[in-house]
Amino acid sequence: MKHILSLLAIALAFTATTAFAAFNYEVITTPYINQYHQGTDWEYYKIRVTEGSGKLYIVDLLNNIYDSNQTDSIQQQGITRYGYYDVNDPNHVLHDKPVEGNAVVIDSYQASQWHNPATRYGYELGTFKAGDEVEVYLSNGTASASSYTPVEGKNTSRYDSGTVDALVMYRNNWNWEAARKAMPIAELTLYESDGSSTQMRFGFYAKASEYDSTFGAPLPGGLPIALASGLFALGFLYIRRRKAVAA
Repeated sequence: MKHILSLLAIALAFTATTAFAAFNYEVITTPYINQYHQGTDWEYYKIRVTEGSGKLYIVDLLNNIYDSNQTDSIQQQGITRYGYYDVNDPNHVLHDKPVEGNAVVIDSYQASQWHNPATRYGYELGTFKAGDEVEVYLSNGTASASSYTPVEGKNTSRYDSGTVDALVMYRNNWNWEAARKAMPIAELTLYESDGSSTQMRFGFYAKASEYDSTFGAPLPGGLPIALASGLFALGFLYIRRRKAVAA
């Protein structure tokens, strides 16, 4: 019986490591200091991947789950190109792409049959692994900004952990504290040549690589496959032991 339990533990361990994957990141902020050496409530920020590997997206924000037109979508804000800089790249090469044609559905909610679905779209920045650090880049065709490159005299970026996205708030049963933790909101300010400026707002979404074998959130379909594999291994080892005893 002891041997069977040991084999079962091995199978379960195998199941856990193959069925789960983790992809975690943190947002690192640096206070903005203006030309008068005064601090402000704005800050530069970068994304650091802390565990695993996967894809990072910037995503639309929804102001009203009952009206699909009342959104802070990236396209409605006039963004035409987006991308990232590798913070550790000494050449500071921009990796960007057009917004048009690169939208994917992140989630959608239809309040009732009389309402149009409120759909949130995401735009893939790229595939990253633990240790990578990136800053976000946005452009509307006439002005651009990135989240971690200092600009003399301009407060270009802010990462707000206290702003609530409507769909996240709804899915957290109107729990504002949970919603604030679920969807922090990033901002970039685009300064035009005439001195005017526009604040662009968006959120983040992370999707783990399917073949990452570290612990974390379960992958779709991964658990049944791993369970079957673990039970097969258990059965094979048990039969083999019975034959050895019989011999």
